[in-house]
Amino acid sequence: MIVGDTGSGKSFTALKIGELLDPDFNAKNVAFSPLELIQLIKISKPGDVVVMDEAGIQFGARNFMSRSNKILSGIFQAFRFKQIILIWTLPDLSMIDITARRLLHTYIETIGVDYKHEQTVVKWFDVKIDRWTGEYKHVYPRIMTSEGPVVVRTVRFGKPSDELIEAYEQKKSKAFNEMLDNYEKVLLGEDGSEPLKEKKNKGKRLK
Repeated sequence: MIVGDTGSGKSFTALKIGELLDPDFNAKNVAFSPLELIQLIKISKPGDVVVMDEAGIQFGARNFMSRSNKILSGIFQAFRFKQIILIWTLPDLSMIDITARRLLHTYIETIGVDYKHEQTVVKWFDVKIDRWTGEYKHVYPRIMTSEGPVVVRTVRFGKPSDELIEAYEQKKSKAFNEMLDNYEKVLLGEDGSEPLKEKKNKGKRLK
């Protein structure tokens, strides 16, 4: 799970990790909706990396929590069963419930972008669950060096390949325009529902 503010490098970090872990990773491995994610699960093989980018943008935070969290745990279990690596980007971790959070292995928080060196700076946490108490927490990882164990507090990722960035941006733009088209249909009532009408101001005119 990668969490951070808009423009902090969440998506590029996810893409870069995908390239590092999966030699066949490309923009086709990126989903922008829960439906697209499920379709990717079906065709992915063990070791593949799949990115769910900006989860919840299609529904909005409140709707995302009420609708998608009902199947989110099942999706995570499917990834474990098929041995697929899922990288999920979100503006805020609170958009998924505690049950889904307990299925996470890693929590990454983007700090910002170092434009001079073209790197994203992140905090990396390992997710730990106390199986006795059920307590959920995230801790800084430790690595062993010649001088002993060292706590890793920040990690830097370079930007993805130019080819991947271009293909990703094209796919993202298409997904965003489709989302706007869907919203437009809802507002106009073209989706079968009642069209939304603007409320008229019934108050008295101020003199």
